[in-house]
Amino acid sequence: MRAEERGAFGELLMGLLELYGRSLTPAAAALWWAAFEDHPLGAVRAAFSRYTQDPEQGRYPPSPAAVLGCLARAPETVRPDADEAWAVALEALDERRTVCTNDEIEEAMTAARVVAAGGDRIGARLAFRAAYERVVRSRRQAGRAPCWRLSLGWDRDERARVAEQAVQRGLLERARVAVHLPPPAPRGAAAAVAGLLSGRAEAATACADDAETRQRLATLRAAIVAAGRAPPQPAPRAEQIAARRRAALAGLDRLMTGAGRGEGNHAPRPAPEETRG
Repeated sequence: MRAEERGAFGELLMGLLELYGRSLTPAAAALWWAAFEDHPLGAVRAAFSRYTQDPEQGRYPPSPAAVLGCLARAPETVRPDADEAWAVALEALDERRTVCTNDEIEEAMTAARVVAAGGDRIGARLAFRAAYERVVRSRRQAGRAPCWRLSLGWDRDERARVAEQAVQRGLLERARVAVHLPPPAPRGAAAAVAGLLSGRAEAATACADDAETRQRLATLRAAIVAAGRAPPQPAPRAEQIAARRRAALAGLDRLMTGAGRGEGNHAPRPAPEETRG
């Protein structure tokens, strides 16, 4: 875990102890943190849940050692075998590629890097396999899970794709890689405004025909009109801005007129239970 995740870990730990009627002192919290700081927060959260659901040891108040045992029993689907790890290590050698790797793969690759640099790909693979299996065996005995991270390449589009895959596989938390993910698409009134600003009238008509939306659109229209009173811009910039302003005003007028008649949407409105999703 990262230092900034200490607060989230503390809340998670207090919730676990509260289930068993136990309190948490600063000294005890420091010991718990020392036991789990080398593990990803998502893996720790899963181990806490696994402990509380265990029919045997879940009946007793937890200790760091007992919860670490649950961490060690985590499904091995998050830890690749030697051949899969070797494929990840090879991808990471390409500076253009973005890959989701972990500390175990990186440690094993250190042993194979010199052999790979000499051009002996088969020897490098054998050296990697031996080192990786040794590292994994040691980590399993210590109850330590692999710590995953993104190794960033040059291709920004690939960063988003690899980051999303890592989140879906449960290797990384979305908040941790959010900077590499595309922003969510606008919805509702935001989508209508975005459609007007981009010149896509069909996107604007997706806005709901309610009073609050009409008020927001009226406010936006007033702002556009006010912006038109700004000092003139040098041509042809001024002509472009004026044309965009006229198109936006026309789109707003059409949208507000249709919303007033209850025609803000051209497509049938979904049933109320469908809009809650």
